Amino acid sequence: MKTTAMDRGIENTKHEEWGVDAYCCDPSSPWQKPLVEGTIGLLRRWFWPKGTDLSKVSSYMFKKNIRIINNKYRKSLRHRSALEVAEEHGILKSLTGEVTFH
Repeated sequence: MKTTAMDRGIENTKHEEWGVDAYCCDPSSPWQKPLVEGTIGLLRRWFWPKGTDLSKVSSYMFKKNIRIINNKYRKSLRHRSALEVAEEHGILKSLTGEVTFH
């Protein structure tokens, strides 16, 4: 991964530590980060419709559903999963058991 596009939210305040050039999307511009927006769309369509109170989703089910999405092959990733691409680029330490991030 050479660059990343992200929201301006507080969840990205430590982007300097990621080791890649990071660019903030313009407000209300979802087309600037299509993979993330597509993933959110899949999560809403398959598991949690918009408006779902995620605090009521068990940790087990949340992790299970995220694992399903991250293992889905995507045309935009040359028919690889997000986890495979992350591993190829050294973002992940391991794909066995629980995934940990650098």
